Order: sequence, then C-alpha cells, then structure tokens
Amino acid sequence: MLAPPEISDERTAELIGYFEEMHETPEWQQVVADNGWTDDFKTGEEFGEFITEQDDRVSSTLEELGLL
Repeated sequence: MLAPPEISDERTAELIGYFEEMHETPEWQQVVADNGWTDDFKTGEEFGEFITEQDDRVSSTLEELGLL
C-alpha cells in the first residue's frame, strides 16, 4: 500500500506499525504457509526501493520487447 503524499510522517509510521503487527501474528504466518507464499515483507524506505527497482525492471523489459 502506498500512502498519499498528504499523510503525515506520524500517520505513515502508525500505518506501517499496523502492518508490522499483522505480519507478526500466527494467523498471518499460517496464511503465508497455507498458500505457499514467500514472506518478503517490506515497509518504508525498503519498500520504496523495491518499487523503484521493479519499475526499472519492467520498463527495461518493455523497451526490449519494443513496447515502449
């Protein structure tokens, strides 16, 4: 989830905290296991860097295919 720019740093930290709490619950860990998901949880700057890397990767692939 990406926060709109008008959300304060305090509110952003609060929302990230909710996701971090959820991520640590046994119930969430069970959902991950039941679905065979890879647990690659990211928040904050780390998530932003991941999104940028993915955007660059997809853009370069589309360029290679002549779609951009």
